[in-house]
Amino acid sequence: MTDSDSLVYISDKEFSFGEDIPQSVKDDINHKEMMVFGGYYHFESGWGSPKIYLLCRGLRSGKFKLKVEGFLPY
Repeated sequence: MTDSDSLVYISDKEFSFGEDIPQSVKDDINHKEMMVFGGYYHFESGWGSPKIYLLCRGLRSGKFKLKVEGFLPY
């Protein structure tokens, strides 16, 4: 189960957006008009994958924090 405010990693070429991600953030990601300038992760036992938080700046959306779920680093 993923959060509605997450970008969900499916494969290196595919991901899906949660329903609560603003359209301006989706546009910045799809048009490759964003820059990642920091990040961290959080993991608890029982979760299917760690939650990765990326600190970003987008052309349309300004500063935002993007939560990524579903990426398995192993």
